[in-house]
Amino acid sequence: MPSFSFGLKDGGWRLLYRRKYTIGLVLTLLVFLRSIFYHVPAIHFTLRQNTKRVPFVYKDVVINPTVDHGTNLFALILVSSSPHSEAHRQKRDAIRKTWGNCANLLTMYRESRHLPKDIACKLVFFIARSDHDEAIRKEANENNDVLLVDYTDRYSAITLKLMVAFKWASSLNPSFILKTDDDVYIHTPKLFGGLVRETDGDFYGGIVLEGSKVQREVGHRHYISREQYKDDYYPPYCKGAMYVFSGNLLPRILYAADYVPYMHVDDAYVGLLMYYIGVEVENLHFFVHFKTVFLAFPYTLTDCAINRIIAISDSFQADMIYSIHERIKASENMLLTRYLCYTDSRATIIVVCLLIIIVVTVYNVLKNARIIGFHYKQ
Repeated sequence: MPSFSFGLKDGGWRLLYRRKYTIGLVLTLLVFLRSIFYHVPAIHFTLRQNTKRVPFVYKDVVINPTVDHGTNLFALILVSSSPHSEAHRQKRDAIRKTWGNCANLLTMYRESRHLPKDIACKLVFFIARSDHDEAIRKEANENNDVLLVDYTDRYSAITLKLMVAFKWASSLNPSFILKTDDDVYIHTPKLFGGLVRETDGDFYGGIVLEGSKVQREVGHRHYISREQYKDDYYPPYCKGAMYVFSGNLLPRILYAADYVPYMHVDDAYVGLLMYYIGVEVENLHFFVHFKTVFLAFPYTLTDCAINRIIAISDSFQADMIYSIHERIKASENMLLTRYLCYTDSRATIIVVCLLIIIVVTVYNVLKNARIIGFHYKQ
């Protein structure tokens, strides 16, 4: 029977394999060393030297949802949304029926069975005023989850409505505040499962930006003047798409707002408030921001990856929120996915070790069989 060598003899294949193995080993070592020695250059911030108090002016809440104050509120989910376009209404409805459905959280996901039975959350969309106030009022009456703030809806008012939402939330005494946008999918049970184990009273975490430079180009929507903020870099802060912090930080955040100069870049501003009160930021792993990692669609994620994420963000519309939700629920019901792709890597390590043992055993059996002259003849 003819043999096919594709231009390489046995020795050539071995050499090629060894070279690939060596290159892979070197690249892995380089990545490992970079993770150890890489650091953001030290930057000096002058923010805490500011002692001038300029009280933050909070406007009124026009509509606010009712919350059972007798409930031990574990997480208050604050979702920034817009009153404009039917698309935003559809996204709010999608969140209500999927990851933000606090009433059915313990039965919606398989992973929720690991959560305490008395865990409670409250979903609230905070929105600024517009010509669509009547439609928003009707939506608020139907769902009891809309916080309408007395600012006109525009980009420069994002921080203003956020701070009003924080002030309103301070009376609820939640254990945690989850702030996100209406185009993000949150794997709520996975996030809550991590927060249940969080014992640090001063927690602030998300996808962290370090060494972020202040935008000084006049006309840019993130432009900040030196009168507003004189340093060239921001302290580390979480991207506004999704971050979590301890509810007990709310009074100190509101206090810091009287001393930290206001800016309309909301996520950087929250980072400044946290820095002012001395809270360090933490990176939450398995947050996927597609514009950051250059992935175009969630379909590129494997079932393993889908099962491990905490949040996915890429300006999603309602249909994509539903799609991701169904994929996560399906992946939770797959036996192989549950055991090989479980967030806690112990199951994966055990399976990999068993596979290695099997491969080594088979290899040794075949090798010994050849040594003693045992082989199959046709």
